[in-house]
Amino acid sequence: MECSEIINRLPVFLDSEIAEPEKFLIEEHLKSCFNCQKEAEKLSRVSDILNSVTDVEVSPYFIPRLKRRIKEEEVRQVVRLPFFDWAKRIAVPVGVSALFVIAVFGGNYLGHRLNQRLEKVAELNQEVANVTGSTSFEDFSEGSLVDAYNGLLTEGGK
Repeated sequence: MECSEIINRLPVFLDSEIAEPEKFLIEEHLKSCFNCQKEAEKLSRVSDILNSVTDVEVSPYFIPRLKRRIKEEEVRQVVRLPFFDWAKRIAVPVGVSALFVIAVFGGNYLGHRLNQRLEKVAELNQEVANVTGSTSFEDFSEGSLVDAYNGLLTEGGK
């Protein structure tokens, strides 16, 4: 037998749960192989330590609860799809970036539209000033013709 086979069979050998012919082969190999002897000594020490540990009394509900938790964890792992984990990690940065782009372009569009409206209002004010011959409606007193005209413009002709 090769060393790898011997090392794999050592736990069974040390627990004396092995057939006689195989036991004899392992004993003969251990007499001549230093590495396998060291491995057998290590396993023997581990076995002695484990045998020295006293049994712990557990609740009678321990095993059913453990089985239930294992099943719940298996279900949780089966339901979890890696795509959703990936999507969660990427959704926030992509969402923030998209909102930023929308805000920039939306702000630019709204600013442009507002500027157009302000230019139209300025043109209308200039046109009114040209028609009335005045640069400002504030120059005229209350009740004047310009004040009445201004009232008609602002109230929509009511």
